[in-house]
Amino acid sequence: MEVGQIFEGKITRVEDYGVFVELPKKKTGLCHVSNLGKRYE
Repeated sequence: MEVGQIFEGKITRVEDYGVFVELPKKKTGLCHVSNLGKRYE
């Protein structure tokens, strides 16, 4: 994985501060709410 690389993933948990995403190879990532568009507020 590299900074700026784009992946498809599955949202596994939603929190007030962002969403947890299951990425390829069973990695898990956090997408902070500040990185989500207004559409998801």
